[in-house]
Amino acid sequence: GKSNMMDAISFVLGVQTQQLRGSKLIDLVHLKDNERRADTKRTAYVEIVYVDEEEKLSEEKFIEEDNPTEIRFRRTIKSSGAAA
Repeated sequence: GKSNMMDAISFVLGVQTQQLRGSKLIDLVHLKDNERRADTKRTAYVEIVYVDEEEKLSEEKFIEEDNPTEIRFRRTIKSSGAAA
């Protein structure tokens, strides 16, 4: 629902774990029924894509040359609980 979306957006933008609903980042990775956290090798990621339809950012240095109208923000949680 809405809370999951807000957690995902906050996570990808770098909000600290204390401000998210889980006590640790690994808490944001979904577990299947009867699955133990120690047994999983799952990762989770969030990616937000900003599309610059008016191409106002195309002159900026941080835009990838192959697609100057998109900026991608991505963050991953590994099974160890580390974020990348």
